[in-house]
Amino acid sequence: RSQIFYYSAGISVGLLASLLILVYMMSKVMPKKSPVYFLLVGGWSFSLYLLQLIFKNLQEICKSYWQYLLGYLLTVGLLSFAVCYRYGPLENERSINLLSWALQLLGLLLIYSGIQIHPIALGLVLVAVCTKNLDYPLQWAFAAYRRVQSSKLGPTPPRLLTEEEFQLQGEVETQKALAELRSFCQSPEFSAWTTVSRIQSPKR
Repeated sequence: RSQIFYYSAGISVGLLASLLILVYMMSKVMPKKSPVYFLLVGGWSFSLYLLQLIFKNLQEICKSYWQYLLGYLLTVGLLSFAVCYRYGPLENERSINLLSWALQLLGLLLIYSGIQIHPIALGLVLVAVCTKNLDYPLQWAFAAYRRVQSSKLGPTPPRLLTEEEFQLQGEVETQKALAELRSFCQSPEFSAWTTVSRIQSPKR
């Protein structure tokens, strides 16, 4: 729902997608029998090795080829920003829910893959899922507890009014009823002749 998150995530996805498109174009241009072609399509191992190599020599790359790197980042970043600005942030509630669930699943996968001991990683994932959805079971348990307690104790007896409260309530209701009667008698819908004819003792 945040504008900053939307544009930053869009630009990051655009940068990664441009790298994938570049690798795909290189695989199409290169001959099929070239050993580099097999390295490009070699799977995640080669991709991770390439990313590790880039990050390891990132400082040297920034010093030597900073013009090309800056131009690439600016070009792809502006294009990604333009695409995000063209389509705008998500407004449909279901789309927002799908995106939030995908991000939560990605976070759980990163937690699980970031820890080498698998039982501990699985335990942390379960703890994260339980703490995320812990408020709903607690609310249900509290509501069930209140129902059980109310069924055991029975209905609470109504509180009786004191004499002062009874007199005060009577005066308030009397004044309210008189005001409503006065406003009805002054309205054009009130027929004095019809009302008097229905009264048994009009003089009174």
